[in-house]
Amino acid sequence: EGARCPWAKTEHEILYHDTEWCRPCRDDQALFELLELEGFQAGLSWKLILERRAALRAAFADFEPAALAGWGEDEVEAASPSETDGAPNELK
Repeated sequence: EGARCPWAKTEHEILYHDTEWCRPCRDDQALFELLELEGFQAGLSWKLILERRAALRAAFADFEPAALAGWGEDEVEAASPSETDGAPNELK
């Protein structure tokens, strides 16, 4: 293993750095999760998203595309960012 990047300071950042950062990913569900996390991150820090990743996974069916595709308005409303503490902005 190489040296850790200076930005990886918190427990969540270190775990992300050491297990995911700059590593190829060919798992469709993992790629979908990263795509969704990037969407939540817009305008926020990646540190915040990593800290809230477990809550986002729980709220969004572990980012399982097939499960999310079957959601209706009630499920979407229940998993809104304000409910999951994933983003402070209701517009996200």
